[in-house]
Amino acid sequence: MDPLSVILVGLAEREAGLTTEEVLSLGGQVDHRFRTVQQACDVLRPAGKLPRRVFIVAVPLDRDLESIRILNDHFPGEPILLLTNHGDDAAFVRDAMRAGAAQVTHAELGEDFRQAMERLSRQFGLQPRRSRVVAVIGATEGCGTTTVAVNLAVESAELAKRSTILAELGTRLGRLAVLLNFKPQMTTQELLNGPMPPPSLVRGTLTPLRDHLHVLAGPYQVLGSSIPPENQQRLVHLLRNFADLVVVDTPYTYDEEYFAILHAADEIVLMMEQKISSVHAALLLKNALEIRKIPGTLHLVVNRFQPHGPGATLSEIQELLKTSAIRCIRNQGTTVLEAANNGLPIRDQSPSAPPLEDVRALLAELLQTPELLTVAAESAPSRIGRFLHWLTH
Repeated sequence: MDPLSVILVGLAEREAGLTTEEVLSLGGQVDHRFRTVQQACDVLRPAGKLPRRVFIVAVPLDRDLESIRILNDHFPGEPILLLTNHGDDAAFVRDAMRAGAAQVTHAELGEDFRQAMERLSRQFGLQPRRSRVVAVIGATEGCGTTTVAVNLAVESAELAKRSTILAELGTRLGRLAVLLNFKPQMTTQELLNGPMPPPSLVRGTLTPLRDHLHVLAGPYQVLGSSIPPENQQRLVHLLRNFADLVVVDTPYTYDEEYFAILHAADEIVLMMEQKISSVHAALLLKNALEIRKIPGTLHLVVNRFQPHGPGATLSEIQELLKTSAIRCIRNQGTTVLEAANNGLPIRDQSPSAPPLEDVRALLAELLQTPELLTVAAESAPSRIGRFLHWLTH
């Protein structure tokens, strides 16, 4: 789907720059900017059968709404979002909407603006091209969140052929750069330790790792400092523009930064181990997500699962978490550990490993593409291929 087309009218230079950044972070693009409504009417034609646009208009200082009526009459069916400092004035908001404004939001951009844009997009069928954001979280330290995040991202790029970003956010000491053995151009700490950078800078800091896959790593040489939660959310929204899938490796901090990241995700993969303590922690975290009204779809995954191993059985885990919708990633000795120690995804270390099959099944669920499993089966190595792989590794 094409990016959402946005027209700016009457915004000052600074306002226009900030609004453009917000529009980009929401998957849209600013196609035109006009000083006055009359100028917009003179240059543009009504969309007709073409995709409709969103007009973002700044209210004049004299609060005259006649220009909104003119714009609404000239471009019927194309929504108008009004930026104003009078949003708390109920009578003004009522008059603005009667003049033709579909949404009225505060001139100081923030979450209110983002919610207004999202609602306009849905209300008028203008939903911009959006990638899917998957946040991988762990119930307890050592659940394998980073390993699963890495392999989800690699399989998205290699198997599904989706443009993919693997990002490490909200952490004071990153792991991706060391685990994958690369030197990032810039870390999230450097990127977010100040005003929100422009989209072009964010795109330029992504490190290509393989075809269709770029990485944004956290600080790995020094301990990072706290990053404002709103910057974390804005970065996630911004990354949506650069790939079909964004996989976020999320740390075990459980602070405001942590929940801000989760609030921006479409899908949340909650990893746990077979240990009773880990399952109990997963239950507490699951409840916390519900209390905070985190909107993303939750996927529960037991990592390194052994049907007859020590710890809780699958039925016990399902009973404790009050759901049967639990996926398992099977344990297979040292296969996954060896891959991690060699700085490799599982597919490069052991392409027929059962844990890789389970990661692919999870990816198919996240992308809502069950046919991906057919592709995986067709690309699986033959017995001879597995033997040759064993000889050369």
